[in-house]
Amino acid sequence: MVSLRVSPFFLSTFSFFFLIYLQKSTVYSITCYCSGEGADCMGTNSCTLNDQFGCYLRIVVFSSGKPRKPSVDYGCIDSVGVININPAALCNTTKDDGNDVMHFFCCDDYDYCNQDIMHSIDLNPDPSTASPTINVTESVSATPTVSSNDPSLYIIILVTIISSCIILIPLNILFFALFIFCKRKRDRRLPRQRTNDPDVHLTEPHHSNGNGNDLTSFLQPPPYSSTSIEHVHVSVSNETSMSFTSGSGAGMPFLVKRTIARSILLGESIGGGRFGQVYVGHYQGERYAVKKFFSKDEQSWFHESDIYNSVNLRHDNILTCFATDMLSNNGVTELWLITQYHPRGSLFEELNRGGLTPETTLKFIHSTCRGLAYLHLEITGTQGKPSVAHRDIKSKNILVKNDSTCCIADFGLAVVKDNNYLNFNNKLENVQQGTKRYMPPEVIKGTIDVHSFESFLRADIYSFGLVMWEVCTRCHLEGEPLADYALPFQSQVPPDPTLDDMTEFIVGKEVIPEIPETWSNNELLRGMSRVMYECWYHQPTARPSAYYIRKKVDKIAEMCEIKMEFL
Repeated sequence: MVSLRVSPFFLSTFSFFFLIYLQKSTVYSITCYCSGEGADCMGTNSCTLNDQFGCYLRIVVFSSGKPRKPSVDYGCIDSVGVININPAALCNTTKDDGNDVMHFFCCDDYDYCNQDIMHSIDLNPDPSTASPTINVTESVSATPTVSSNDPSLYIIILVTIISSCIILIPLNILFFALFIFCKRKRDRRLPRQRTNDPDVHLTEPHHSNGNGNDLTSFLQPPPYSSTSIEHVHVSVSNETSMSFTSGSGAGMPFLVKRTIARSILLGESIGGGRFGQVYVGHYQGERYAVKKFFSKDEQSWFHESDIYNSVNLRHDNILTCFATDMLSNNGVTELWLITQYHPRGSLFEELNRGGLTPETTLKFIHSTCRGLAYLHLEITGTQGKPSVAHRDIKSKNILVKNDSTCCIADFGLAVVKDNNYLNFNNKLENVQQGTKRYMPPEVIKGTIDVHSFESFLRADIYSFGLVMWEVCTRCHLEGEPLADYALPFQSQVPPDPTLDDMTEFIVGKEVIPEIPETWSNNELLRGMSRVMYECWYHQPTARPSAYYIRKKVDKIAEMCEIKMEFL
């Protein structure tokens, strides 16, 4: 910003001196009458001087011998070999060397001014006189001047003034406008800046508009309660020095591993998974979800904690993580992950409760797609994020919020595209990970290209298409009976299918979920089914991106005239 402030000043100063240079370097020319034996006229009756000392008239009166008519020369000063002589010492002088007398007159008032000097000189001497009488009535100055009648002078001055105005005024206005724009842009960013002060991270609430349709709206952080866990002030013992921040924040500090759990009172268990159990935690009248990992799954806890700590996952449609913690309970190590609590539970539980309205169906699909698009998005810059592939998209890993929007959870299998991605395939002991029912064909076969991170993003798209199908099957159409809830491929594979089961149907027979005929009569479900077919292409590169799907869902909502604040 300093450079912007001083640029107009330096520009004006530079222009000022540049104009002075132009003025001083301006070349003035004058044409002189040229004639006589002593003048070098180059066969012409005139000579032109550029930035020299003007015209001359030289009269030589011969004193010795027989009196004769004086010698008269006209020309330019440099044509008589006196260019290196100071004109002030030569002009309007008379020199007598004992034999001859030379009278030298100069002028630079106007063109052919030396010819006018001649008219006032008597060049017809009286023979009885030793030398002719010379009367000079023309006033000749010793130093050259530019004639005030010369129109070129006024043109030069006018052009100089106009040029300076044309150049300087717009440039100064441009620099000033740019300075104001940058200053306002910087001022708008200041409230969102974070410091390294732990209390600032713990107490400052985040807000999100959640309304944007462009990619930048994905960057907005979710709203927090004013009495939420960010206000917990943690005292860490001297032997363990750690930094603390709230939420799945930007930056790369480790979250506190001690004492947070001792501030939260655990309640009832609300679910479980392959890595552990989930409990309701109570603190200062607020509820939080506490995921306790089994000790044997310590690596999974470290992995998910690292995802939250090192990647900017602050988004309305991604589960907010406040802190991770490690403690010993009766000699047993407990690994905690503390997140937001959503009492409606997972999307799987919500779909099992009953049918959905078209508006709720659209909300579930659109909000989940927004979260997935942000997860896949790679943002450069200090406040950016790398691309993340979830690798276990399913209805049980999507939570339903009180406003009927969804957020993606469980990043135990997620992979991050980072600078060390060239060695990424060495980190995967088995690419056939995730929930088998939701695996795409290339993961089931184990042929996914681990050297291309895009392959994992396309695998997420296939799984998301199955979630879309789940949600749409629970959309209750007017005049149509509501079908029972069913998982994808529920009629084709066992309740807990193996890889061989999935290989037989998904890879061998290329089975996809059945689309009911009644969907073709509903514009919302008809449009959603088209998107699902694109997600289920067996060729991964043919599948669309999450951002493309989100835009398609936006258009479907417009066609169905469903207007919601979150769109």
